[in-house]
Formats: sequence, structure tokens, C-alpha cells
Amino acid sequence: MLMNSLTIEGTRQTPGFHFDCDAGVFHIYGQSYPEDVNEVFNPVFNWLSRFEPKTGKQYIVKIDMKYYNTATSKKLFEMLRSFNQLYRNNYLFTVQWCYLEEDEDILESGRYFDDLTEMPFEYVVKSPLQ
Repeated sequence: MLMNSLTIEGTRQTPGFHFDCDAGVFHIYGQSYPEDVNEVFNPVFNWLSRFEPKTGKQYIVKIDMKYYNTATSKKLFEMLRSFNQLYRNNYLFTVQWCYLEEDEDILESGRYFDDLTEMPFEYVVKSPLQ
């Protein structure tokens, strides 16, 4: 089944999603503190439920969040669990956790998710201008 990529533009209160099947990059970025977190994430989970990875293809889950609330954290974990299940089924997934060098909270969040999943995590320090 040919899978279309998923693009959802972010707003001031909601994250952006750019899931590019051809490139194998699932990018989540911005900040997230929506009134209804399910409204934001349900289209993403619907898309993921139909996603079929290709054997031998490397996929990158790139998480580049400036800020997110507790409800979003739960959804991010749910999403990472979905990718982790694919990883456990021998598909190639790596998480790139992006953070500003001085942002200890975002770094610690990444370490927490790293401990809860089996996928390899790469920590990417970004410049303040990114």
C-alpha cells in the first residue's frame, strides 16, 4: 500500500507534524499546550495506524519541541510506544531528540522517554537560531 506523507502545520499552541514516508523522517516540532490534546493528536494516530514500514529502511523520529504540557507528554509517549512496537518487530527506527544546550527540562524529558523505550536515541544539540 502506497502511503501518503502527513503534514499538519503547527500553531502557537499546537505542534507541527511532517511525516515523510519517502525520506523516512517523522518530524514533530514546535510547542504544544492545546485545550484538547486528542483533537491535535487523533489525526496523527489515525495516520500511524495505517502506516506500514518497509523492511530494511531506516526511519528517524525527530522530536524538536520547545515546550509541551503534561497531556502532550502522554501523547508523545503513546506515539513513541507505537514506533517502539515497530522497532521490536525488527523495523529500523531511531529517535533524534533535539534540544537547546541550556534547556535541561527538554533534555531530561528525552532521557525519560529513552529509558521507557528500546529504540536508539540520539541527542541533538541545536543552536538558539534553529
